[in-house]
Amino acid sequence: VQARQHLPSELVIEDPTLASPVELVLRRGLSVRGQVCLPDGAPAPQCPVVAVTEKQHEISGATAADGSFEIGGLEPGRVRLRALAPRDSAAALALSASETEVVEAGSAGIVLRLRPAAPISGSLRGLELSPRELAALELAPERAQIGSA
Repeated sequence: VQARQHLPSELVIEDPTLASPVELVLRRGLSVRGQVCLPDGAPAPQCPVVAVTEKQHEISGATAADGSFEIGGLEPGRVRLRALAPRDSAAALALSASETEVVEAGSAGIVLRLRPAAPISGSLRGLELSPRELAALELAPERAQIGSA
């Protein structure tokens, strides 16, 4: 069972003939709040924001028109946050995801800044991608391997 801003819970009813009502109490979780900005500091509306907890649970949301976001339903502990470029925007190809920030659940005032995308050139061998898949390809410098062909 999941509810916005609450921790997920699991309910197992072993006797479906149970006549009395079952009461399920959800615990309210912590949240993280902040702002996503464009590289020039302007607010970034409609950007996906992804939070990954220490238990590797992924919770996502999106920024409001003013670039603000709130992701709730978090357990106490560290959370990795990252803002992604808006997918349905003409500017999306000019933007790249923010750096990953590690914060404590319950934090506010977090600023995630999208980065300008860098032009790349080259060729991919052994991959057959549609133009849409190719446009969504993101290179991760920490995982890139450069070698001779």
